[in-house]
Amino acid sequence: MGIVLNNSIFSIRLSLTVLRLAGFWSPEGMKGGRRLLYNCYGFGIFMFLLGTYLIIQIVDLYLIWGNLPLMTGTAFVLFTNLAHAAKVVNILARKNEIQNIINNADKVLKRARSAEGREIIRRCDRETKVQQLMFFFLTFITTTGWASSPKKNELPLRAWYPYDTRKSPAYEMTYCHQVVAIIVAAFLNVCKDTLVTSLIAQCRCRLRLVGLSLKNLCNEEYLIGDSPSGISLTPSPKTLTLTPVQEDKVKTRLRACVMQHQEALKAAQQLQQCFSEPTFGQFAVSLVIICVTAFQLFSQTSNLVRLFSMGTYLLNMTFQVFLYCYQGHQLSMESEEVAGAAYDFPWYACGVSVRRSVIILMRRCRRVTKITAGGFTTLSLASFMAIIKSSYSMFTLLQQVNERLLNAMWKKDRIRAMLEETNDELCNESRQTGKEIVRSCDRETTKQLFVCIVLSYTTAIGWASTAEKNQLPLRAWYPYDTSKTPAYQLTYAHQGAMTDASSTIVSERLQNCVVRHQAVLAQTKRLQNCFSASIFAQFCVSMIILCVTAYQLAFESTSLARVISMVAYLTVMMLQVFLYCYQGNQLVEESEDVSGAAYECPWYILSIPIRQSLLLVMTRTRRAARLTAAGFTEISLSTFMSIIKASYTFFTVLQQMEED
Repeated sequence: MGIVLNNSIFSIRLSLTVLRLAGFWSPEGMKGGRRLLYNCYGFGIFMFLLGTYLIIQIVDLYLIWGNLPLMTGTAFVLFTNLAHAAKVVNILARKNEIQNIINNADKVLKRARSAEGREIIRRCDRETKVQQLMFFFLTFITTTGWASSPKKNELPLRAWYPYDTRKSPAYEMTYCHQVVAIIVAAFLNVCKDTLVTSLIAQCRCRLRLVGLSLKNLCNEEYLIGDSPSGISLTPSPKTLTLTPVQEDKVKTRLRACVMQHQEALKAAQQLQQCFSEPTFGQFAVSLVIICVTAFQLFSQTSNLVRLFSMGTYLLNMTFQVFLYCYQGHQLSMESEEVAGAAYDFPWYACGVSVRRSVIILMRRCRRVTKITAGGFTTLSLASFMAIIKSSYSMFTLLQQVNERLLNAMWKKDRIRAMLEETNDELCNESRQTGKEIVRSCDRETTKQLFVCIVLSYTTAIGWASTAEKNQLPLRAWYPYDTSKTPAYQLTYAHQGAMTDASSTIVSERLQNCVVRHQAVLAQTKRLQNCFSASIFAQFCVSMIILCVTAYQLAFESTSLARVISMVAYLTVMMLQVFLYCYQGNQLVEESEDVSGAAYECPWYILSIPIRQSLLLVMTRTRRAARLTAAGFTEISLSTFMSIIKASYTFFTVLQQMEED
């Protein structure tokens, strides 16, 4: 079992090799004691690089809670390590699925014979290699700057230790551990991120090879995995048509291209299943890290080396998000190009059956292949710009909060002086009536405090239980659910042998699918009629409640229970809107996936009437079933994000009015 893994793409080969050396990618076929020993080795590496860091940074964050500059100094590395740990766990849990994706893609790339096909693979290899090397370079500059920036007897990064790190040899040992762990973990993180982006690039490469084969369907050297037959497929210059023998060969090649296209789409679906949730977590963490790092960079002025390293770290995190979004954007672009490639070959020289097959292929390509981050946003350059804008908004908010905290700290002495003055006056009261007034005031405020505490805890418990009750389960997103109607019947159609007798059975099953599909669409219309107006009212009210609750929370500092209850209430209101938007979004996804399910069956060996029926189904599913809020906005995850953004906008307006 070699340490260096074999793959057509250098960045994938390097990433897998580093993961194997780190104990996170066990060799295939390893069992028994050797597997146990390898897992123990991987656990030790994980604890050395991340486990101990997570513990000491969480403790440090707890100890410095309330000091915003120190909190941001600890938080930006803590969030990075949390995202890093989540990605490690995801790779370990889905190692077999990821390995299957890598093996299948590598087999396809190695079968490319044409010079143009090999050039497509080389360009993909060069692009991912350059991106990985740039990522490594930025990481090296950042980690080197952190390692060399601390002053005497200071550590590169804030953390809590159960011993005095300023004394020898504790300081030297802790310093070495931080530097080694930071550098190794950072480079390991680069390998995990570039593994995902390179797999997306590899899927892009497969789609481009399919397009190349379709474009050159009458040229033998361009077809994937086919052996030369010696039959010329050039149309007759006089009639511009193919002979029956030539057309049969074109049908065979077109069938092979469709199968390759389906396999590439399946690979994209598998990438979605394996990396959708971790990518969403990475985006959420990166959004916070970019904001916090910018805040630290704005506050860091004394140490030039530290300032430079923080700047490269900010660039590093931005580049990390850019890689995901760029590769996802290019994947969508390549999937659209397949339709254009299918149009470029001489289809006008082919018969009706070939043309209709090409139409089905082109209609499927109108729904672009995309990878989403947890179903919330598509990996695209537009998402990258949205993350940068959100980070900047959070950065400005963090600056305002910091100014308010400084203002509160400045007023703290005045408040303490007022309390001491009042307390002295009340304690020195000697009159009996005056003492009774003081006791009455004490009893009244004590009762009020007790009632507030009881109500706050009751609210907190009630809200917490409500949030738990309505909490959505974690689930992976699938292109379509084969257990649901009509996707099951459409997919089931490819199980049988397509003889003349079975064609009748397939036709009956397809009719049944269409009837049930029509029933589902009618049910969607009834839901729209019943709940559209009430959902719109709920969205309007929730947007105002979120804004007002956030505004109240921003100025609430006297009661911790109140803060907790307000946070819980804010979470519940967001969850309430999220439930509507999530289910509406899933309805649209499932509706669109019916077209994909129709395309996934082996339609290329079915009769022409069945293909025409499938074409009608795919044409109808271009208009997805969807619910709206009184016709104003679609119920989807993008609407959920719009409501959150609108609430935040109103929140900032209220803040400005308060300051004025």
